[in-house]
Amino acid sequence: MNAKHNVQDTNSLHGATDGASATVDRRRLFIALASVAVCWPMTVRAQSPNPATQARSTSADVERSAALDRLFEALAAAPDEDAARRIENDIWMRWTSHADPRVDALMRSVLADRRVAAYERALSNIEKILAIDPDYAEAYNQRATIEFHRGNDFESLQAIAEALEREPRHFGSLAGRAIIRLRQGKPALAIQSLLGATAVHPFLRERHLLTQLGYQPPANASERRAPSKP
Repeated sequence: MNAKHNVQDTNSLHGATDGASATVDRRRLFIALASVAVCWPMTVRAQSPNPATQARSTSADVERSAALDRLFEALAAAPDEDAARRIENDIWMRWTSHADPRVDALMRSVLADRRVAAYERALSNIEKILAIDPDYAEAYNQRATIEFHRGNDFESLQAIAEALEREPRHFGSLAGRAIIRLRQGKPALAIQSLLGATAVHPFLRERHLLTQLGYQPPANASERRAPSKP
């Protein structure tokens, strides 16, 4: 998940309570993922992979994992917002791509259907993806985004948990969870998720929410390289 929002909340981290209110403009919360978590029951049976396809996918997965590791190292060391945004886009490109051409094609369809609010068709294709690769983190992240748009916060949070179990560095899922916690009136939990996301992505678009929520870093913490925007 990735988010845009308009939130005003002045609670500090120590003073925030789960019952505190937060104003969220839902229409501006989420943008398209390729530009911007237990899950509901699945009844489809995993398909038997073609051995040749499986071998190619395994090799490609190793290469993809190594490439992502390098990108996250570069993201943590990004000198400015422009550089970080370019790296972020490369990460999204790899997250939404898959070595198995069946999964890759299905994900392309999910992204296209989600952009035109064809949510039922997108969810059906996500089930097909997970039948082939039940450990594909981005499929769960896309499910989380769709369930959010459908107003199903509980299901979205379940999908986010699944995505983060498979990709703990998924700053999009972490930011999405923060937005849901804000909508639930739980700013302390939102701050927790935002801190996790900015630890991975110092130039996260949603980082300004920490300032709006009144979060103050510990006195002995080193100065942030990417201060929150006002």
